[in-house]
Amino acid sequence: MTTPKNTLSVMQIASAAFGLALALSGCSSSEADEIRSEPSPSIESAETKEYVAASAEGPAQNVPKPVLPEAVNDNSANGARATVEYFWQAVDYGRLTGDTAPIEQVTHYVCEACNQLIYKWEQIYADDAWAVLDGETSIQIGEVQQNFDDANDEEWTAVLFKMQEPASQFYEDGVLNEDASIEGGESAGWWVEMVYDEDDGQWVIDWLDLDSTFDE
Repeated sequence: MTTPKNTLSVMQIASAAFGLALALSGCSSSEADEIRSEPSPSIESAETKEYVAASAEGPAQNVPKPVLPEAVNDNSANGARATVEYFWQAVDYGRLTGDTAPIEQVTHYVCEACNQLIYKWEQIYADDAWAVLDGETSIQIGEVQQNFDDANDEEWTAVLFKMQEPASQFYEDGVLNEDASIEGGESAGWWVEMVYDEDDGQWVIDWLDLDSTFDE
């Protein structure tokens, strides 16, 4: 099993999976943590309004918010899978809206890559930039590993999966930024480390990284 000591840096993760953030300057962990500690702005329910897709004219409007599945409360391999699937739905929602609250629902504050992701997308929309996605992120879960660390008396779960991102265009002030836009379509191996939060009664992600061995 890959361990955090042998994994890529947080910014390498951001560069590989969250290409639209490349156009912006980097942020420190303290900046991301500060943003994470503040409540995300609430948005009006979009269920009764017509969805308007993002385009060169402006960002998407009335994007349906992903619904947190009841399975995330299930302390089992199926619950872990459901949480990972929801996480990427929440990422797509954040890319289209800048609202990262759904991502925060299933991530732990110690997940540095998650914090960087949250900070980047909040900043993108705060700076009047937006993304146009050609489809949705798709994942194929390959393995769920449940582990126990005797030395530290800790229990944790790893989920290995392949992810394929949609092509996306990145606009700043209505102008296409070709350098920050990505073609998508390529599949890459990933893994997350998760724990079941007994207090909240649900799974949370506390580590996110590439896993090249899963590409083989």
